[in-house]
Amino acid sequence: DSARNPTGRMFWCFWLVAGAIFTIVTLSMTIEAIDSTELGLPYDTVKCNLKREVKGEGMHFKTVYGEFIKWPAMYKRLSLEEQCNSKDGLQITIGFTFQYIPNPTSLYDLTNLYMDYAGYVKNLKLRAKSAMRNTCAKYTAQEFQTLRAAVQITMYEDMIAAVDTPVV
Repeated sequence: DSARNPTGRMFWCFWLVAGAIFTIVTLSMTIEAIDSTELGLPYDTVKCNLKREVKGEGMHFKTVYGEFIKWPAMYKRLSLEEQCNSKDGLQITIGFTFQYIPNPTSLYDLTNLYMDYAGYVKNLKLRAKSAMRNTCAKYTAQEFQTLRAAVQITMYEDMIAAVDTPVV
């Protein structure tokens, strides 16, 4: 009967094409690539649900309106320069560069604490600068020149203690 009724045939062709377009659009919204230098946590933006499952590089499925909260999978470098007061009250400028990587097994907890990688880096900078200022106050200006190796060791130890554990 549809062979004699061109309107019925057009009706079914329209819905077939519309269904194909809908399927293609939906599939394109549910697949996302994660780079080899990244790790991702699936986040459903509609339900506000963060999953614990860490995804590595490749193409991964997600919810239709979801996203991946991405974290680095490789070491990053952070360089800081901070002015602080020495033990005897003189202002000293200290430069410090270190490498870091967020613990892949703690990404779910880090995301809950800092929301994303940018929040993590902001907090990491604040903790590192605090450690630099605290170390600076342990030595006099003269000791910065005469006991340079001891200052560097103390700075390193204080920095590790400050950035090792996440703090809210």
